[in-house]
Amino acid sequence: MGVIDIPGNITKPAKSHQSIFLDFLGYRALPSQQLEYYFKVKAIPKDQFYFFEHFVNEKDKQFTSKPWRTGSANSRNWEINSTLTIKTWHFLEPGNYQFFIGFADFDNPERRLEFSNSLDSRIIVGSIILDDLKEKSLASPLNSKKQKQELLTNLQETDFPVYLKSGSAIAWSQTNRSIKNRAIVISIPKTGTYLVGELLKNLGYIFAGIHVNLNSLDDFRNATTMLPSEQVKRFVPLSDTVRLILDGQYIVGHVKYEKESKVLLSRYKKIFAYRDLRHAIVSRLRSDLKVYAEKPSIKKVSPIGDRKQQLVEYLNYEGKSIFSQITDVIGWYKEDDVLKVKFEELLGDFGKENQLECVKRVASHLSLEVKDPEKILAEAIGKETLPYSGSRTNIEDYWSNKAEEIFVKSGLDKINKQLGY
Repeated sequence: MGVIDIPGNITKPAKSHQSIFLDFLGYRALPSQQLEYYFKVKAIPKDQFYFFEHFVNEKDKQFTSKPWRTGSANSRNWEINSTLTIKTWHFLEPGNYQFFIGFADFDNPERRLEFSNSLDSRIIVGSIILDDLKEKSLASPLNSKKQKQELLTNLQETDFPVYLKSGSAIAWSQTNRSIKNRAIVISIPKTGTYLVGELLKNLGYIFAGIHVNLNSLDDFRNATTMLPSEQVKRFVPLSDTVRLILDGQYIVGHVKYEKESKVLLSRYKKIFAYRDLRHAIVSRLRSDLKVYAEKPSIKKVSPIGDRKQQLVEYLNYEGKSIFSQITDVIGWYKEDDVLKVKFEELLGDFGKENQLECVKRVASHLSLEVKDPEKILAEAIGKETLPYSGSRTNIEDYWSNKAEEIFVKSGLDKINKQLGY
């Protein structure tokens, strides 16, 4: 950060925007839907604050919000009497937008830095015309010294250690140089994410050790068991994460399907893992009982001895979040450049021949040859991965008419039929 020259072509605010911590100096629009904001730092907040933006499309009044939780956007990095610059980019349809900015408390997003002329703690910036998105430039590898330095700056204070390589950063130092692409396993939760990952390992890929989302990642690089998200979550957005991965490496995640993630993962080989959603939900309950035993909602359902009643109560507490996570990722299933892998087929429910064909399809999608698919499969099935429960879920022990009623009402029954169940 530090003191820098402020460009002469910035748009200055029509009104004074001040808090006890910051003065808002102005902003400027850059190509490919990028914005750059300038603030003067007057004091450092005791708690951590992160920058956010709100956009409202003036045509259809559609609202979108984007938190920015990396680099200088984190108040830990601020320096008194210096100029704070924050660069953001967007994946919105071209058009006219009214937009707002502000700073939210890391632990309590409802708590905002107070600006003198804004009752809801947001700076009303004004209107802006966003041009066409230059998608390739945002998904491309790091080619310039400036790009590499920007990535390193963004990673400061994220509590995410990286390896330095050629003046830039990577998530994991080991890779297989004979493989000329990067891969990601995108999945509905509890549908064989890490099982498919084991196939990739046996085909020669190296797991980079991270579970990715749009705005953060879970760091499992040195974990030996599945841990609660709050212990491993780091606020490194996908826009930075995708550039930390080398050819010959793969990552996993329940990545929300939207324009931003499609662009950022456009250069990755993508595999979508799925299964019967009823089984996935029961498997999720079994996992949460172990991993999130101290979570208040899990503490309430854990003592229930009747497993069918336990699942119903679990859905009453956690159903909204579970259903949302499923609908967030389902769009990947319809993409032509995404290989679909059915959990049941991989485990041999449709016969050994189909099981081996599944392995061959995975290899072909990754532009690899496989000489012994049976060996690759045998080394993956039953492997004790991070989330492995030790046995397959027996849905009959948990499912009931009431659970089915909740399932159908949520709309997941329709999605399940689209998936072929």
